[in-house]
Amino acid sequence: MDFNSCYEGTLGLRDLALYSHAVPALAILVLGIFAFAYAMNRAKAAAFFAFSLTFAAWLSADLVNWMANNYQLVAATWAPLDYIEIAFFLLLLLFTIIDLLPDVPTRYRWLIIAPAIVPLFITLSGNAVYDFNQPQCEMVGNEWYAQYKLILETLIIAIVAFAGIYRLRVVWADKAERIRSAMVAGAIGLFMAVFAGAAFFAGTAYARLDVARTPD
Repeated sequence: MDFNSCYEGTLGLRDLALYSHAVPALAILVLGIFAFAYAMNRAKAAAFFAFSLTFAAWLSADLVNWMANNYQLVAATWAPLDYIEIAFFLLLLLFTIIDLLPDVPTRYRWLIIAPAIVPLFITLSGNAVYDFNQPQCEMVGNEWYAQYKLILETLIIAIVAFAGIYRLRVVWADKAERIRSAMVAGAIGLFMAVFAGAAFFAGTAYARLDVARTPD
């Protein structure tokens, strides 16, 4: 019997996956376009627009993993997911730095993108994933790459927290700006922490499930 685990394993969750991915992807794209078109701070608008594009790309690729029945298509879209995630974390950090630390020179801001160079080469060289676990319909990832992503995202969240605390100290006398800065840092930090935490625990759960299903 030809048992398609990609189809059977996600059949009951496809409607949920569609709404939880397609709707946020469309919403963030519209928000990014609106911000880019009307925001007065062009650097901040460009950073947020770039983030919105990459986050929408991640949602779209992940949706394919949930909806596709073709093993080759799942494998092709799975491989760049970690890199896209790193990219939108870094772009959101760039937006945070521009917004909360406006005194940082422009030439230094773009150094934030540097940590994405090594993962880019790993992804383009085909070493982001190693094999396809057909029974689970998922790719076997590069463990070093996974650890790199986890450490980098943790560091990014810490930098966002530092930027928020520093900004609050600078603008403490201005109540309106203090509230705005706290909301920006808090919202971005919470989004990153929830996203990274969910990805980490999901990966850990999958790994334990695979070990449990592996016969002695």
